[in-house]
Amino acid sequence: MLQSFTTVFQQIVILFIMIGVGYICSKRGFLSPLTIKEISKFIIYVVTPCIVVESFHRPFDSSMLGNMGIACAAAVGAHLLNIILSRILIREREQNRRVVYQFATIFSNCGFMGLPLQYAILGTDGV
Repeated sequence: MLQSFTTVFQQIVILFIMIGVGYICSKRGFLSPLTIKEISKFIIYVVTPCIVVESFHRPFDSSMLGNMGIACAAAVGAHLLNIILSRILIREREQNRRVVYQFATIFSNCGFMGLPLQYAILGTDGV
């Protein structure tokens, strides 16, 4: 348990260091807004899918297929619960703001921190 906590803490520190370096580079003019946008697109459309595809690079195991089904069912259940809770709990009167709040409540941005943490703790099985 302590090992997992240490690993998560180290990965979060690494992510914040990377964020800090990017922020400083941006403020110093080292990276233009266009460069930042292009790097973000590269990470989203190339790096993240490569990490996911790499996690599937293994011999077929039927137990993994079952675990994947359980993970998919859990994800669908979590999204359905978030949809229900967002409709009940978000009471913003302005329609445009309400739908943005509901969307942000339903869909997380777990890929940014989630994938590196899963990879660090669980390896390719977690991803």
